[in-house]
Amino acid sequence: MPDNPIPQGLLPTSEPDLFFEDNAVGRLKKEVWDASDEEIDAILADYGIPSPVEWGKPGSYIQTTTRWQVEANRKKNDVVFIPVGCTELHGQHLPSAADTLYVSAICEGVRRFTRAARGLRRLRWAHLPTLRNHDRRIPDCGRLSPTVYYAHGYSGQGVALTGLYGKLMAEAIRGTAERFDLLAKVKHLPFPGGPMRTPMLVAAMMYYRIRDALS
Repeated sequence: MPDNPIPQGLLPTSEPDLFFEDNAVGRLKKEVWDASDEEIDAILADYGIPSPVEWGKPGSYIQTTTRWQVEANRKKNDVVFIPVGCTELHGQHLPSAADTLYVSAICEGVRRFTRAARGLRRLRWAHLPTLRNHDRRIPDCGRLSPTVYYAHGYSGQGVALTGLYGKLMAEAIRGTAERFDLLAKVKHLPFPGGPMRTPMLVAAMMYYRIRDALS
């Protein structure tokens, strides 16, 4: 560990120029950062990751299940996960559906994890690929009802945070909701502009992308 002073309000890591904020979100990020390969492998094993993608598996997604089966399933189970990704290019080494693939794999893992737990109902979910950013630059999460959970708006941090939020939702479903509820209390401001909010957001993101490319 270097002898450089630690900035106030930040948590140090093994990298001299990498810090996390000393708050609930930062401490959760540091927990993942500090985890050993064995600890990460154990967590992934609990969720059955890696596993083949389930987009083509009958009965996995609402969109790929016949309507009469969806209605029959909902009478027995009303827990729904909606993984929200986006179509966005992150470089020549990744497909443009990378975010969508990541978050879908996380939700599939959460379903396998909760299905294996005694006394928990089987999970179903829908899929909605789109782009979400938030003013706080952390996901907006919470519950739409006692059995419907959501987390979206990863704001370019999806690779680091999708697994973490999937784990927190799984903890909440299993009855340990303290960490999920803590992040659900974070308030997010709506993007201004009314009907012009989407064009304004796209224009602003394009401006900063061009500025970064030219700097």
